Amino acid sequence: MSEQKEISDMKKKVLATGLRVGTNVKTKFMKPFITDASPEGLYMINLDITLDRIQTAAKFINHFESKKVIMCSGRKIVTRAIEKFCELTNT
Repeated sequence: MSEQKEISDMKKKVLATGLRVGTNVKTKFMKPFITDASPEGLYMINLDITLDRIQTAAKFINHFESKKVIMCSGRKIVTRAIEKFCELTNT
């Protein structure tokens, strides 16, 4: 399966959930990833760019042994996502 097809399939799955993918925080580093803002102040995330970046990161991480990969974040809110990542990737 081609990378574009995989990204397209992932995007369809995300959109099929009916959830709006967005954040109420906007920084200058996030500008390329934001498509627009809702009236409630929710900044909508561009799934095409985001999924492409995730795919690139996954390829990079895949070049290393799982025991040599460390995930960390300076934000406490990411803890659950990091734990899930570590569980799924055996890191």
